[in-house]
Amino acid sequence: MFSLLNRRKNVQPRGFNYKPRSYDEDKEEFRDRVRKRMEANEGDKDAVKSRISRSFREGRHNKRSNAYRSAAMRSNIILIAVVIGLCFFVYTFIQNYLPTMIESWFN
Repeated sequence: MFSLLNRRKNVQPRGFNYKPRSYDEDKEEFRDRVRKRMEANEGDKDAVKSRISRSFREGRHNKRSNAYRSAAMRSNIILIAVVIGLCFFVYTFIQNYLPTMIESWFN
């Protein structure tokens, strides 16, 4: 009955057009290096901007080796000290006040 009311007789399902892509990190890095070299040879404003941004990125990675490691070590030591202090505080609290709290709850 419904097929008689349907005026479109040749309804085709939509096709599935998935195209798989692959990602090769080495190939992408190579393309980036080639593109940067080509931009460096051109000498336009965009090439200058990319060189400046690249030098900032490279400088940031070089600074990480010493300054970042020392700052991370310092923050880790502070974190460990705070955790140890909190553990000590909780232990003394439990030793002193937990028995009296349990007695007051159950009496």
